[in-house]
Order: sequence, then structure tokens, then C-alpha cells
Amino acid sequence: MEAVILAAGRGSRLQALSACKPLTPLLGTTLLERNVRLALAVGARRVIVVMGYRHEDIHQWKNRQSLSIRKRVELVHNPAWSSTENAYSLARAASHLTGRFLILMADHVYSVELLQSLVKCHPHDGAVLAVDRRLGREGIDPHDATKVRLESGRVTTLGKELQRADAYDTGAFLCSPALLPILEQLQEGADTRLSGVMQKLADEGRLQACDVSHAYWQDVDTPTDLAAAREGLLATLQEGKQADGLVSRYLNRPCSRWVSRRLADTGITPNIVSWLVFAITALAALIVASAPWWPLHVLAGLMIQFASVLDGCDGELARLRAQSSEYGGWLDAILDRYGDAALIAALTWQAMQLGGFHIFWLGTAALAGSFMVSYSAHKSDRLLKEKLRIGRDLRMLVLALGTALQQPAAALWVLAVAMNLTVLVRLYRMRHVF
Repeated sequence: MEAVILAAGRGSRLQALSACKPLTPLLGTTLLERNVRLALAVGARRVIVVMGYRHEDIHQWKNRQSLSIRKRVELVHNPAWSSTENAYSLARAASHLTGRFLILMADHVYSVELLQSLVKCHPHDGAVLAVDRRLGREGIDPHDATKVRLESGRVTTLGKELQRADAYDTGAFLCSPALLPILEQLQEGADTRLSGVMQKLADEGRLQACDVSHAYWQDVDTPTDLAAAREGLLATLQEGKQADGLVSRYLNRPCSRWVSRRLADTGITPNIVSWLVFAITALAALIVASAPWWPLHVLAGLMIQFASVLDGCDGELARLRAQSSEYGGWLDAILDRYGDAALIAALTWQAMQLGGFHIFWLGTAALAGSFMVSYSAHKSDRLLKEKLRIGRDLRMLVLALGTALQQPAAALWVLAVAMNLTVLVRLYRMRHVF
């Protein structure tokens, strides 16, 4: 599957904020980059961006991207952008397409859930349009939005002027190669609106509808639309993660969402947050292992809990900006394990000064259990439905309390018992899964 992003228009209503509409900033990234990353995330092997107005800016944007993005993005210029509509821009990309393809608008904000639903559909010999039946939803101007009529799962009519409609056109399509001959016949001066091309498919019964009323999207034409998109994406942070434990759900997430909202418009990347969490954790471990003054241990405990809160921000920023990556998740997991090892080793050292050499084995058990809880979660999160999830959020809270209250041995006992017992329970339950 390939993807085409239409980014040729002037976007005059947004020029007060951005000279080049596709490169309008949104939550630390741009409208264009967000859609490129989303298209790649849902399976596009290549993204073709059709440019027009200020195409030099988009060339410069591509040159600033990482190699992994640059090698999968191809730029195509529509020299007639000022006298043609978006279907003509799409036609400029036709010769670069070889199979089924997504069509996305550079000035639309989509959620990954919307595109995931769309790519599961089958366009057969036509196309599939993602439609939203929530005609009364906030943030969408019903007079400016393209609307559709539906019948038996197909689009019969689409246009901005429809008086009676069943859904909104979200501007996201999944098309079969059967659309390419129609595009190649488009001539400058004819009807070059994409809605006109799709109406031809609808007249032939070849335009299906994919209901994405469960997913977020936003058309961005004005500063008001851009503000609505920002708030709409930030609101998705309320959903949290399915694998969150009780500490994350009721303590860490409310705090991390507050922090993420303030980091969202900065240049701080999710990977920088992961390194920052590790740095705070390592510094706290150093204080625990070496500081004799009890107020410093209280400070270290607060630092550990703050690191636990901040540990949720890297994933939240990645979801907001569509910057999730396998490398980012892998880096976060590795740094978390190093941070856990440093903290448990520091508490073990502190407890050994007070309780003797047997604490070494207690610390070893706590460390092994903590690592195995994280390792076993890779499969158990997908296969088991744990009502009470024991994870890093609880582990960090126990470490923070044990440090602040100067009860390192008690914290190690809790970790050793809770973590290893959790692993044993998972081992028992998983034997019935495979």
C-alpha cells in the first residue's frame, strides 16, 4: 500500500499563522509530518506528497527529516496548482502508484484509529471513503464541510451543498488501482475536484463508506480549526493505556497528562523525555547510595516518583505527534531497566549498612523479580486480562516511599515478594494459554 498526501493549496485563511499551510505547527510537529508518520504507521511503504504553493518550503522540510522518513517520502510538484483543484494534484501522483493507495489531505488531522479502520477495508474496483455520522459534533463547520448521503454501506452523493446528509466526508480515502485511469484522463480546465471524481465512482456504485464515527479527525482551514485540533488531540490523552496499573491510572496519568500538555508545543521529543527520566532516576539512586542526611533521602524519594510520572510523558507525546516508533519503545524499555537496576542496587547498599549481608540476597530477589515482571509482561499483556496489574508504576512508588521514609529493607521485601509472586501467577495462568 502507498499513500498520497495532497498539499498543493495556498491555505489563505491560515496564512496569518503559517506561510505554508501543510507546515503549520501543531503540538511540536507539523500538519504534514503528522500525516506522513500516520500513513507509514498504518502500513504505507511509501508516501507521495503533491506540492504546489511554496513547494520549496516542503523540499526543505523533507531535507530536515531523518533518513528513515526521507527515503520513504517522494515529492511531486503540481505546477498548475493555482488553476486546478485537488483531483488534478492527485493525478500528478498517478504515474508513481502501483497498487492500492491512501489519499489524505495535508490540512486534515486524523487519529491513528481512523486510518487503522480505513485500511482494513477493501476498495475492490473503486474506493472507500471514511465517513463520520456525527453531524452535530463540535469543531466541524457544517456549511464548509463536505457531506455525504449513504445507502446500504455505499456513498451515493457527496458535496458541500447537500441539504440532507447522513455523514461528513473526513477527507481520507482508500483506493484501488482502478481509479488511476480516471485520474490520467483529467485535463486542466475540466472539473478537477476530487469530490467530482468520487461522485463518478458513487454513480457507478463503486464508492463504499467506512464508518469512523468512533475516531477523531479535524479539518484545519482557520486558526479556530487549528485550536480545535490541538484541544481535540490533547483530549485523547484522557484515554490512557490499556496496560496501565492502578498507580498509573489514578496517580501518575493525571499528573503526566498535565506535564505533557505543557511539553506538547516545545521541541522536546519523546526520546529526550526517556533520557531525562533515566537521568533523574540515576541521580536519585546516587543520592540514596551516598547521602547520609535524611532530607536528601526525602528529596530522592520525590525524584523517583517524579521520574515515574514523567515516564508516561514520552509515550503521550509520541501519540500526540504520531511519533511512536519501535526504536523509541525499545529505548524507553532499556533505560527503564537500567534505572530500576540503579535504584534497587542503591537501596540494597543502603539496607546492607543497617541489616547485614543477607540483605544482598533480598536485593537480588527484588531485582530479579522486577526484571522478570517487565519481561513477562511482553506476552501477558496481550494474552491475559489481569484485573490487578503489577508493573513499573507500583515498583517506582514502593521505591520512592522506601527511600523517603528511610525503610530500604521494607521496600526490598515488598518488591521481592510482590514482583516474584506476580511472575509465578503469570507462569501458572500462561500454561493454559499456549
